[in-house]
Amino acid sequence: INSHRVLSTLFHSVSSRGSQGTLKEKQSKDSACSDASLLSRTYSPGIEGFHREDSLTGIQENPEAKKASRDKALRETEEDSKFLFWKVALKCADLGHLTSEPEVHKKWVLLLEEEMFRQGDLERKEDLPVSALMNRRKTGITKQQPGFFNAVVLPLYSTFCQCFPAIQPLMDGAQGNLKMWMVESSHDEGVPP
Repeated sequence: INSHRVLSTLFHSVSSRGSQGTLKEKQSKDSACSDASLLSRTYSPGIEGFHREDSLTGIQENPEAKKASRDKALRETEEDSKFLFWKVALKCADLGHLTSEPEVHKKWVLLLEEEMFRQGDLERKEDLPVSALMNRRKTGITKQQPGFFNAVVLPLYSTFCQCFPAIQPLMDGAQGNLKMWMVESSHDEGVPP
């Protein structure tokens, strides 16, 4: 599955109005995308903030002003939601190789590791301290992949997938690549997988 094609489809659904509805409407209809998710927790404070502001300014007493204030809060929250969606989608796309077939993903990681090692070589040559993960005499990023997947990749894709189930194939790809790195890590340590 092409991660860019899946994300493009998602972008279209969030950007379009009409029968597909807004991101906030989709979220409220989808129980999997509950207030426990990162996206939901980010949406809610905007609306609550306006309710507190309403009570402080006396708008609560005027029904038209109250409705206008709520409409404004929902519009601003919807815009914040779209912005957050785009940020998360962009981060997922940036990490897209992590969802590729294992051979493709591993090639990307090895190329990235070599690029980082070359940076470390330049730092060493200039008598600078060699940056973390850029020292070819120590552990590179290939050995750090299980931790990266568990701390960054899976939580990011899992949260996004809760709100947009269509990206489940990307999540499956990331989980498959994590398993590959776990097996390699256990071989390196001499431990059976």
